[in-house]
Amino acid sequence: MQHLASRTRNFSGAELEGLVKAASSNAMSRKVDLQNLTNCTGFEDIRVTPADFENALADVHPSLGQDKSALDNCIEHGIIEYSDAFKNVQRKCTKLVAQVRGSENTPLLSLLLVGPSGCGKTAMSAHLARMADFPFCRRIASEDYAGNSEHQKIARITELFDDAQKSTLSVVVLDDLEHLMDFTCIGPRFSNSILQLFFSLLKRRPAKHGHRMLIIGTTSEIGFMRSSKLMRAFNVALELPLLSEPSHFQAALHGLPGFSPGLVDEVCAGLGRSVGIRTLLEVVEMSTHQNGANDAKQVIECFRDAGVFDDPSDF
Repeated sequence: MQHLASRTRNFSGAELEGLVKAASSNAMSRKVDLQNLTNCTGFEDIRVTPADFENALADVHPSLGQDKSALDNCIEHGIIEYSDAFKNVQRKCTKLVAQVRGSENTPLLSLLLVGPSGCGKTAMSAHLARMADFPFCRRIASEDYAGNSEHQKIARITELFDDAQKSTLSVVVLDDLEHLMDFTCIGPRFSNSILQLFFSLLKRRPAKHGHRMLIIGTTSEIGFMRSSKLMRAFNVALELPLLSEPSHFQAALHGLPGFSPGLVDEVCAGLGRSVGIRTLLEVVEMSTHQNGANDAKQVIECFRDAGVFDDPSDF
């Protein structure tokens, strides 16, 4: 029962009732002969087992709780500790999560992860949210609001933060803040209404005493964050480092089929520039499937095809 209780955090009474009914239905289905409905006996011996509740939990989800699938999709490669600089950022992030969990003097803490596109900000934010294991966990990303008007987007984001306030511990990830604000460098243009909403939400402490909230934002547009003053609204801003040395590439590609230490050194020398961890892994995957067996020239060509080189004449 203790295990079941830990799995049903933030279930309302009605949702718990629905879970019990679903588990009972699973148990009853074992007594039903679908080939011959007249041959259904032994209902008086029905026992609801832990397996029935496990099956029911796959179908019944709380309106408040953890959105694990959205986070898992962001960290499919896991977290690769490719450099000391990265480990230092990860250590600081971990301590911030522990601060929210353990200190009642920290009702609200906001962290901004900064770095160029492909440096692993989304994966790090999802990793921290999963590691926190708070009862309420949500990721807000621009792809979830495609087709929504500005008013609809504001209403949905506000509702989600209202729900987060109801949990004793909550974490909300604001992934790609500039995209959530419809920022474009041509102009530049953005939604001032959503910008003002984020200013408000980043300062809005939980209403109930003892409730604590962690907000994790990510951005690739540090210039816009600074000029809009939104960066100042975050308590902490940390920059994720890129891979720039042979040892970084060796750590990231260690164990991948076909990538010997010598090949990794050739790729690193051929690139001649820093690369984000997500970009590296995506290009390596593309190269492996296109060429079968990897060599340095083929891998570098895939980097060029992926737009890593601003000018094709760079290589």
